[in-house]
Amino acid sequence: MTSPRTGGMHMRRTTTATHDRIRTTAIAVLAAALATLGLVAPPASARTNVPPTVELTAPVDGSWQSDTLVVSGIMDDADTEEDLWAVEVEISPVGAAAVAFQRIENLASTTFSMTFDMSDLPDGRYGVRATVYDHDETTGTDARTFQLDTTQPNGQIASPNHHAVVSGDLDIVVSAYDPAVVAPASGIVDVRVSIEGFGYQVATAVPASTVDTFIGTVDTTQLDDGDAWLGAIITDAAGNQRFVYDRKVTIDNGPGEVAPQVSITSPTDGASVDGTVVVSGHVLDDQGDLPTDAAATLSVDDVVVDSQLLFGDGAFSFAVDTSTLANGPHTFQVSATDVVGNVGQDAVTVTVANPVAHPVTESFAAELKGRTKVGVHTFDTEAGPATITVATPPTPGKKVDTWTVTLRGPGGTVVAAASGTSGDVVTIATTITAGTHTIEVEGKGAYSGQVTHLQY
Repeated sequence: MTSPRTGGMHMRRTTTATHDRIRTTAIAVLAAALATLGLVAPPASARTNVPPTVELTAPVDGSWQSDTLVVSGIMDDADTEEDLWAVEVEISPVGAAAVAFQRIENLASTTFSMTFDMSDLPDGRYGVRATVYDHDETTGTDARTFQLDTTQPNGQIASPNHHAVVSGDLDIVVSAYDPAVVAPASGIVDVRVSIEGFGYQVATAVPASTVDTFIGTVDTTQLDDGDAWLGAIITDAAGNQRFVYDRKVTIDNGPGEVAPQVSITSPTDGASVDGTVVVSGHVLDDQGDLPTDAAATLSVDDVVVDSQLLFGDGAFSFAVDTSTLANGPHTFQVSATDVVGNVGQDAVTVTVANPVAHPVTESFAAELKGRTKVGVHTFDTEAGPATITVATPPTPGKKVDTWTVTLRGPGGTVVAAASGTSGDVVTIATTITAGTHTIEVEGKGAYSGQVTHLQY
Protein backbone atom coordinates (compact mmCIF):
# COMPACT_ATOMS: atom_id res chain seq x y z
CA MET A 1 0.00 0.00 0.00
CA THR A 2 1.38 3.31 -1.07
CA SER A 3 2.04 5.74 1.66
CA PRO A 4 0.45 9.14 1.44
CA ARG A 5 3.91 10.69 1.36
CA THR A 6 5.05 8.56 -1.53
CA GLY A 7 1.90 9.31 -3.45
CA GLY A 8 2.32 13.02 -2.83
CA MET A 9 5.89 12.98 -4.16
CA HIS A 10 4.75 11.24 -7.32
CA MET A 11 2.14 13.87 -7.94
CA ARG A 12 4.70 16.69 -7.49
CA ARG A 13 7.07 15.09 -9.96
CA THR A 14 4.30 14.70 -12.53
CA THR A 15 3.34 18.36 -12.18
CA THR A 16 6.92 19.54 -12.61
CA ALA A 17 7.40 17.50 -15.80
CA THR A 18 4.21 18.89 -17.27
CA HIS A 19 5.32 22.44 -16.59
CA ASP A 20 8.66 21.75 -18.29
CA ARG A 21 6.93 20.49 -21.42
CA ILE A 22 4.65 23.53 -21.53
CA ARG A 23 7.60 25.89 -21.08
CA THR A 24 9.60 24.15 -23.80
CA THR A 25 6.66 24.30 -26.20
CA ALA A 26 6.06 28.00 -25.48
CA ILE A 27 9.70 28.86 -26.06
CA ALA A 28 9.65 27.00 -29.38
CA VAL A 29 6.49 28.79 -30.52
CA LEU A 30 7.93 32.17 -29.54
CA ALA A 31 11.21 31.48 -31.31
CA ALA A 32 9.37 30.49 -34.48
CA ALA A 33 7.29 33.65 -34.34
CA LEU A 34 10.36 35.85 -33.86
CA ALA A 35 12.11 34.08 -36.73
CA THR A 36 9.11 34.71 -38.97
CA LEU A 37 9.34 38.42 -38.16
CA GLY A 38 13.05 38.36 -38.96
CA LEU A 39 13.99 39.31 -35.39
CA VAL A 40 16.01 36.19 -34.67
CA ALA A 41 17.55 33.48 -36.79
CA PRO A 42 15.15 30.69 -37.73
CA PRO A 43 15.68 27.26 -36.16
CA ALA A 44 18.60 25.40 -37.60
CA SER A 45 16.24 22.68 -38.83
CA ALA A 46 14.59 25.26 -41.16
CA ARG A 47 17.87 26.34 -42.83
CA THR A 48 20.49 24.85 -45.09
CA ASN A 49 24.25 25.27 -45.18
CA VAL A 50 24.32 26.25 -48.86
CA PRO A 51 26.07 29.67 -48.98
CA PRO A 52 24.24 32.68 -50.41
CA THR A 53 25.48 34.47 -53.55
CA VAL A 54 25.90 38.11 -54.52
CA GLU A 55 26.58 39.65 -57.94
CA LEU A 56 27.68 43.27 -58.32
CA THR A 57 25.79 45.10 -61.06
CA ALA A 58 27.64 48.40 -60.53
CA PRO A 59 30.26 49.62 -60.95
CA VAL A 60 31.28 47.88 -64.18
CA ASP A 61 34.59 46.13 -63.79
CA GLY A 62 37.45 48.35 -65.00
CA SER A 63 35.23 51.42 -65.44
CA TRP A 64 36.08 55.04 -64.74
CA GLN A 65 34.34 56.64 -61.75
CA SER A 66 34.18 60.18 -60.41
CA ASP A 67 33.07 61.92 -57.19
CA THR A 68 29.96 59.81 -56.56
CA LEU A 69 30.18 56.03 -56.67
CA VAL A 70 27.05 53.86 -56.75
CA VAL A 71 27.50 50.22 -55.74
CA SER A 72 24.56 47.90 -56.44
CA GLY A 73 24.01 44.18 -56.64
CA ILE A 74 21.70 41.18 -56.68
CA MET A 75 21.69 38.53 -53.90
CA ASP A 76 20.34 35.00 -53.86
CA ASP A 77 19.96 32.14 -51.37
CA ALA A 78 19.65 28.48 -52.19
CA ASP A 79 16.49 27.97 -50.15
CA THR A 80 14.57 31.13 -49.45
CA GLU A 81 14.95 34.91 -49.44
CA GLU A 82 14.17 34.92 -45.72
CA ASP A 83 17.51 33.24 -45.05
CA LEU A 84 19.43 36.36 -46.24
CA TRP A 85 20.54 38.47 -43.31
CA ALA A 86 23.01 41.24 -44.17
CA VAL A 87 25.20 42.67 -46.91
CA GLU A 88 28.29 44.82 -46.53
CA VAL A 89 30.47 46.67 -49.04
CA GLU A 90 34.02 47.84 -48.58
CA ILE A 91 36.14 49.97 -50.90
CA SER A 92 39.91 50.04 -50.83
CA PRO A 93 42.82 51.11 -52.99
CA VAL A 94 44.19 48.05 -54.74
CA GLY A 95 46.61 46.38 -52.34
CA ALA A 96 45.70 48.62 -49.39
CA ALA A 97 43.29 48.70 -46.46
CA ALA A 98 39.65 49.64 -46.83
CA VAL A 99 38.84 53.37 -46.93
CA ALA A 100 35.02 53.14 -47.04
CA PHE A 101 32.52 50.68 -45.62
CA GLN A 102 28.71 50.31 -45.48
CA ARG A 103 26.44 47.51 -44.15
CA ILE A 104 22.73 46.78 -44.44
CA GLU A 105 21.10 44.31 -42.00
CA ASN A 106 17.68 42.66 -41.79
CA LEU A 107 17.49 42.40 -45.57
CA ALA A 108 13.99 42.72 -46.98
CA SER A 109 14.96 42.47 -50.66
CA THR A 110 17.29 40.52 -52.92
CA THR A 111 18.75 43.75 -54.35
CA PHE A 112 20.76 46.54 -52.73
CA SER A 113 22.26 49.90 -53.65
CA MET A 114 24.77 52.06 -51.74
CA THR A 115 26.23 55.48 -52.56
CA PHE A 116 29.78 56.54 -51.64
CA ASP A 117 31.30 60.03 -51.70
CA MET A 118 34.72 59.63 -53.32
CA SER A 119 35.57 63.34 -53.66
CA ASP A 120 38.10 63.33 -50.80
CA LEU A 121 39.94 60.21 -51.96
CA PRO A 122 43.01 60.33 -54.22
CA ASP A 123 42.72 59.27 -57.84
CA GLY A 124 43.87 55.76 -58.63
CA ARG A 125 42.79 52.14 -58.96
CA TYR A 126 40.33 50.82 -56.37
CA GLY A 127 38.60 47.59 -55.54
CA VAL A 128 35.02 47.14 -54.33
CA ARG A 129 34.02 43.96 -52.49
CA ALA A 130 30.48 42.93 -51.50
CA THR A 131 29.77 40.23 -48.90
CA VAL A 132 26.33 38.77 -48.20
CA TYR A 133 25.48 36.84 -44.99
CA ASP A 134 22.69 34.42 -44.20
CA HIS A 135 21.42 33.68 -40.69
CA ASP A 136 24.02 30.90 -40.26
CA GLU A 137 26.77 33.48 -40.98
CA THR A 138 27.48 31.62 -44.22
CA THR A 139 28.76 34.15 -46.76
CA GLY A 140 28.99 34.86 -50.46
CA THR A 141 31.21 37.50 -52.09
CA ASP A 142 31.80 39.35 -55.36
CA ALA A 143 34.41 41.96 -56.29
CA ARG A 144 35.18 44.55 -58.98
CA THR A 145 37.92 47.07 -59.67
CA PHE A 146 37.53 50.60 -61.02
CA GLN A 147 39.66 53.63 -61.78
CA LEU A 148 38.89 56.74 -59.71
CA ASP A 149 39.32 60.06 -61.51
CA THR A 150 37.94 63.10 -59.69
CA THR A 151 40.18 65.63 -61.45
CA GLN A 152 38.58 67.99 -63.93
CA PRO A 153 39.90 68.00 -67.48
CA ASN A 154 41.47 71.18 -68.77
CA GLY A 155 41.67 73.13 -72.00
CA GLN A 156 41.30 76.40 -73.80
CA ILE A 157 39.86 77.87 -76.97
CA ALA A 158 42.70 78.09 -79.46
CA SER A 159 40.86 79.75 -82.34
CA PRO A 160 39.54 82.29 -83.32
CA ASN A 161 41.73 84.92 -81.73
CA HIS A 162 40.53 87.11 -78.87
CA HIS A 163 38.50 90.09 -80.21
CA ALA A 164 38.43 88.64 -83.73
CA VAL A 165 35.66 89.86 -86.06
CA VAL A 166 33.58 86.87 -87.16
CA SER A 167 30.53 86.17 -89.31
CA GLY A 168 28.48 83.33 -90.79
CA ASP A 169 29.49 79.81 -89.76
CA LEU A 170 32.35 80.01 -87.28
CA ASP A 171 34.80 77.17 -86.57
CA ILE A 172 35.86 77.06 -82.92
CA VAL A 173 39.07 75.12 -82.18
CA VAL A 174 39.52 73.74 -78.64
CA SER A 175 42.72 72.29 -77.15
CA ALA A 176 41.69 69.88 -74.40
CA TYR A 177 43.62 67.51 -72.14
CA ASP A 178 43.01 65.38 -69.07
CA PRO A 179 45.72 65.80 -66.39
CA ALA A 180 46.99 62.46 -65.09
CA VAL A 181 47.23 62.95 -61.34
CA VAL A 182 47.66 59.19 -61.06
CA ALA A 183 48.39 57.62 -64.42
CA PRO A 184 46.57 56.86 -66.53
CA ALA A 185 44.04 59.67 -66.96
CA SER A 186 40.56 58.74 -68.21
CA GLY A 187 40.90 60.82 -71.37
CA ILE A 188 38.69 63.34 -73.16
CA VAL A 189 35.52 61.81 -74.55
CA ASP A 190 33.36 64.82 -75.46
CA VAL A 191 33.82 68.50 -76.36
CA ARG A 192 30.97 70.90 -77.19
CA VAL A 193 31.26 74.52 -78.29
CA SER A 194 28.86 77.45 -78.26
CA ILE A 195 28.57 81.19 -78.81
CA GLU A 196 26.90 83.09 -75.96
CA GLY A 197 25.65 79.72 -74.63
CA PHE A 198 23.48 79.33 -77.73
CA GLY A 199 22.99 75.80 -79.10
CA TYR A 200 25.99 73.77 -77.93
CA GLN A 201 27.46 71.90 -80.90
CA VAL A 202 29.52 68.69 -80.78
CA ALA A 203 33.16 69.25 -81.68
CA THR A 204 35.05 66.48 -83.47
CA ALA A 205 38.65 65.47 -82.81
CA VAL A 206 41.27 66.49 -85.37
CA PRO A 207 42.77 63.32 -86.92
CA ALA A 208 46.48 62.70 -86.28
CA SER A 209 46.64 65.63 -83.87
CA THR A 210 49.60 65.65 -81.48
CA VAL A 211 47.32 67.07 -78.75
CA ASP A 212 43.63 66.62 -78.06
CA THR A 213 42.33 69.16 -80.57
CA PHE A 214 38.64 69.47 -81.39
CA ILE A 215 36.73 71.61 -83.91
CA GLY A 216 33.07 72.60 -83.69
CA THR A 217 31.00 74.98 -85.84
CA VAL A 218 28.46 77.56 -84.64
CA ASP A 219 26.10 79.79 -86.64
CA THR A 220 26.74 83.44 -85.75
CA THR A 221 23.75 84.64 -87.78
CA GLN A 222 21.49 83.41 -84.99
CA LEU A 223 22.73 86.32 -82.82
CA ASP A 224 22.75 90.10 -83.17
CA ASP A 225 25.91 91.82 -84.33
CA GLY A 226 28.20 92.82 -81.47
CA ASP A 227 30.47 91.28 -78.86
CA ALA A 228 29.93 87.65 -77.88
CA TRP A 229 31.70 85.10 -75.69
CA LEU A 230 32.74 81.72 -77.04
CA GLY A 231 32.41 78.73 -74.73
CA ALA A 232 33.27 75.05 -74.52
CA ILE A 233 32.35 72.12 -72.28
CA ILE A 234 35.07 69.47 -71.97
CA THR A 235 34.14 66.05 -70.53
CA ASP A 236 36.42 63.14 -69.62
CA ALA A 237 35.56 59.43 -69.44
CA ALA A 238 34.83 59.60 -65.70
CA GLY A 239 32.20 62.29 -66.28
CA ASN A 240 34.23 65.22 -64.93
CA GLN A 241 33.59 68.45 -66.83
CA ARG A 242 35.35 71.75 -67.42
CA PHE A 243 33.48 74.85 -68.62
CA VAL A 244 35.69 77.21 -70.62
CA TYR A 245 34.75 80.81 -71.45
CA ASP A 246 37.99 82.56 -72.32
CA ARG A 247 37.52 84.11 -75.75
CA LYS A 248 35.48 87.16 -76.85
CA VAL A 249 34.77 87.93 -80.51
CA THR A 250 32.81 90.57 -82.41
CA ILE A 251 29.99 89.36 -84.65
CA ASP A 252 29.60 91.43 -87.80
CA ASN A 253 27.37 89.78 -90.33
CA GLY A 254 26.38 93.17 -91.79
CA PRO A 255 23.12 93.95 -93.57
CA GLY A 256 21.84 91.63 -96.20
CA GLU A 257 23.43 88.37 -95.20
CA VAL A 258 20.20 87.21 -93.60
CA ALA A 259 16.91 87.42 -95.48
CA PRO A 260 13.79 88.51 -93.58
CA GLN A 261 12.07 85.63 -91.82
CA VAL A 262 8.45 85.42 -92.97
CA SER A 263 6.02 83.23 -91.06
CA ILE A 264 2.37 82.61 -91.98
CA THR A 265 0.58 81.66 -88.79
CA SER A 266 -2.96 81.42 -90.24
CA PRO A 267 -4.29 79.53 -92.08
CA THR A 268 -2.15 76.49 -91.44
CA ASP A 269 -0.71 74.40 -94.23
CA GLY A 270 -3.27 71.86 -95.46
CA ALA A 271 -6.24 73.69 -93.95
CA SER A 272 -9.69 73.69 -95.58
CA VAL A 273 -11.14 77.18 -96.04
CA ASP A 274 -14.21 78.87 -97.47
CA GLY A 275 -15.72 82.32 -97.68
CA THR A 276 -13.32 85.10 -96.67
CA VAL A 277 -10.12 83.80 -95.09
CA VAL A 278 -7.56 85.95 -93.28
CA VAL A 279 -3.91 85.28 -94.11
CA SER A 280 -1.89 86.57 -91.15
CA GLY A 281 1.58 86.26 -89.68
CA HIS A 282 4.71 88.31 -89.09
CA VAL A 283 8.04 89.29 -90.64
CA LEU A 284 11.25 89.39 -88.59
CA ASP A 285 14.69 90.64 -89.57
CA ASP A 286 17.26 90.06 -86.86
CA GLN A 287 19.70 92.35 -88.64
CA GLY A 288 17.33 95.31 -88.31
CA ASP A 289 17.58 96.11 -92.01
CA LEU A 290 13.91 96.11 -93.02
CA PRO A 291 13.15 99.50 -94.61
CA THR A 292 10.87 101.86 -92.73
CA ASP A 293 8.30 101.42 -95.48
CA ALA A 294 8.72 97.65 -95.61
CA ALA A 295 5.79 95.84 -97.10
CA ALA A 296 4.50 92.31 -97.21
CA THR A 297 3.17 91.01 -100.52
CA LEU A 298 0.52 88.32 -100.89
CA SER A 299 0.41 86.04 -103.90
CA VAL A 300 -2.24 83.45 -104.65
CA ASP A 301 -1.06 80.71 -107.00
CA ASP A 302 1.99 82.87 -107.94
CA VAL A 303 -0.18 85.86 -108.83
CA VAL A 304 0.29 89.00 -106.68
CA VAL A 305 -3.09 90.01 -105.30
CA ASP A 306 -2.31 92.44 -102.47
CA SER A 307 0.44 94.33 -100.64
CA GLN A 308 0.46 96.21 -97.34
CA LEU A 309 2.89 98.11 -95.15
CA LEU A 310 4.10 96.15 -92.16
CA PHE A 311 2.97 97.16 -88.70
CA GLY A 312 5.51 98.20 -86.08
CA ASP A 313 5.91 94.61 -84.90
CA GLY A 314 6.20 93.23 -88.43
CA ALA A 315 2.69 91.76 -88.43
CA PHE A 316 0.62 91.39 -91.60
CA SER A 317 -3.00 90.47 -92.29
CA PHE A 318 -4.68 89.93 -95.67
CA ALA A 319 -8.34 89.14 -96.36
CA VAL A 320 -8.87 86.75 -99.29
CA ASP A 321 -12.32 86.19 -100.81
CA THR A 322 -12.14 82.52 -101.71
CA SER A 323 -15.42 82.71 -103.66
CA THR A 324 -13.30 84.11 -106.50
CA LEU A 325 -11.25 80.89 -106.51
CA ALA A 326 -12.26 77.51 -107.81
CA ASN A 327 -12.76 74.82 -105.21
CA GLY A 328 -9.58 72.80 -104.71
CA PRO A 329 -5.95 73.40 -103.66
CA HIS A 330 -4.44 76.89 -103.79
CA THR A 331 -1.15 78.32 -102.54
CA PHE A 332 -0.96 81.50 -100.45
CA GLN A 333 2.53 83.03 -100.37
CA VAL A 334 3.72 86.07 -98.42
CA SER A 335 7.09 87.69 -99.16
CA ALA A 336 9.09 90.61 -97.74
CA THR A 337 12.24 92.37 -98.96
CA ASP A 338 14.99 94.09 -96.93
CA VAL A 339 17.03 97.14 -97.93
CA VAL A 340 19.64 95.16 -99.84
CA GLY A 341 17.10 93.15 -101.79
CA ASN A 342 17.09 89.87 -99.89
CA VAL A 343 13.66 88.30 -100.09
CA GLY A 344 12.15 86.16 -97.37
CA GLN A 345 8.98 84.21 -97.95
CA ASP A 346 6.63 81.63 -96.53
CA ALA A 347 3.81 79.73 -98.19
CA VAL A 348 0.93 77.47 -97.24
CA THR A 349 -1.28 75.32 -99.42
CA VAL A 350 -4.96 75.25 -98.53
CA THR A 351 -8.05 73.61 -99.98
CA VAL A 352 -10.88 75.95 -100.94
CA ALA A 353 -14.21 74.25 -100.24
CA ASN A 354 -16.98 76.76 -100.78
CA PRO A 355 -20.58 75.47 -100.94
CA VAL A 356 -21.69 74.94 -104.51
CA ALA A 357 -24.41 77.52 -105.19
CA HIS A 358 -27.40 76.70 -107.39
CA PRO A 359 -28.33 79.55 -109.77
CA VAL A 360 -31.64 81.27 -108.96
CA THR A 361 -33.87 82.28 -111.82
CA GLU A 362 -37.12 84.21 -111.30
CA SER A 363 -39.18 85.24 -114.35
CA PHE A 364 -42.68 86.57 -114.58
CA ALA A 365 -44.74 88.92 -116.67
CA ALA A 366 -45.89 92.15 -115.05
CA GLU A 367 -49.57 93.00 -115.53
CA LEU A 368 -50.95 96.51 -115.53
CA LYS A 369 -53.75 96.87 -112.94
CA GLY A 370 -54.25 100.56 -112.62
CA ARG A 371 -52.47 102.75 -110.16
CA THR A 372 -52.83 100.58 -107.09
CA LYS A 373 -49.94 98.52 -105.73
CA VAL A 374 -51.69 95.30 -104.80
CA GLY A 375 -48.60 93.21 -103.87
CA VAL A 376 -45.04 92.26 -104.65
CA HIS A 377 -43.44 89.09 -105.99
CA THR A 378 -41.84 87.09 -103.16
CA PHE A 379 -39.54 84.04 -103.30
CA ASP A 380 -37.19 82.10 -101.01
CA THR A 381 -33.75 81.00 -102.13
CA GLU A 382 -30.30 79.94 -101.00
CA ALA A 383 -27.21 82.02 -101.51
CA GLY A 384 -25.69 82.22 -104.94
CA PRO A 385 -25.92 83.88 -108.33
CA ALA A 386 -29.40 85.05 -109.33
CA THR A 387 -31.04 86.19 -112.56
CA ILE A 388 -34.32 88.14 -112.33
CA THR A 389 -36.33 88.84 -115.50
CA VAL A 390 -39.52 90.89 -115.62
CA ALA A 391 -41.51 91.30 -118.80
CA THR A 392 -43.13 94.76 -118.57
CA PRO A 393 -46.50 95.32 -120.25
CA PRO A 394 -46.87 97.66 -123.22
CA THR A 395 -48.76 100.86 -122.46
CA PRO A 396 -50.51 102.32 -125.53
CA GLY A 397 -50.46 106.05 -125.70
CA LYS A 398 -47.32 106.17 -123.62
CA LYS A 399 -49.34 106.09 -120.47
CA VAL A 400 -46.22 104.65 -118.80
CA ASP A 401 -42.91 104.85 -120.56
CA THR A 402 -40.39 103.71 -117.84
CA TRP A 403 -40.50 100.65 -115.65
CA THR A 404 -38.16 100.11 -112.70
CA VAL A 405 -37.55 96.67 -111.18
CA THR A 406 -36.09 96.57 -107.63
CA LEU A 407 -34.81 93.43 -105.90
CA ARG A 408 -34.86 93.52 -102.10
CA GLY A 409 -33.17 90.98 -99.85
CA PRO A 410 -33.95 89.82 -96.31
CA GLY A 411 -34.96 92.77 -94.16
CA GLY A 412 -35.92 94.88 -97.17
CA THR A 413 -32.37 95.82 -98.13
CA VAL A 414 -32.03 96.80 -101.80
CA VAL A 415 -29.85 94.27 -103.58
CA ALA A 416 -30.07 95.58 -107.16
CA ALA A 417 -32.33 97.55 -109.52
CA ALA A 418 -32.79 97.90 -113.28
CA SER A 419 -35.05 99.92 -115.59
CA GLY A 420 -36.62 99.51 -119.04
CA THR A 421 -39.26 101.03 -121.32
CA SER A 422 -42.75 99.67 -121.75
CA GLY A 423 -42.82 96.24 -123.30
CA ASP A 424 -39.19 95.54 -122.47
CA VAL A 425 -37.87 92.58 -120.51
CA VAL A 426 -35.96 94.03 -117.56
CA THR A 427 -33.12 91.80 -116.30
CA ILE A 428 -31.18 91.85 -113.02
CA ALA A 429 -28.11 89.61 -112.71
CA THR A 430 -26.49 89.60 -109.25
CA THR A 431 -25.42 87.47 -106.28
CA ILE A 432 -27.84 87.08 -103.40
CA THR A 433 -27.79 85.72 -99.87
CA ALA A 434 -30.03 83.00 -98.53
CA GLY A 435 -33.48 84.00 -97.37
CA THR A 436 -36.72 85.66 -98.52
CA HIS A 437 -36.49 88.16 -101.39
CA THR A 438 -39.07 90.47 -103.00
CA ILE A 439 -39.34 92.06 -106.42
CA GLU A 440 -41.03 95.43 -106.81
CA VAL A 441 -42.02 96.93 -110.16
CA GLU A 442 -43.21 100.49 -110.76
CA GLY A 443 -43.79 102.59 -113.83
CA LYS A 444 -43.65 106.32 -114.41
CA GLY A 445 -45.57 108.32 -117.01
CA ALA A 446 -43.68 110.39 -119.50
CA TYR A 447 -45.89 113.45 -119.24
CA SER A 448 -47.87 113.34 -116.04
CA GLY A 449 -45.07 112.04 -113.78
CA GLN A 450 -47.59 109.75 -112.13
CA VAL A 451 -46.38 106.43 -110.79
CA THR A 452 -48.24 103.27 -111.68
CA HIS A 453 -47.69 100.09 -109.65
CA LEU A 454 -48.20 96.61 -111.00
CA GLN A 455 -50.06 93.72 -109.49
CA TYR A 456 -48.38 90.29 -109.75
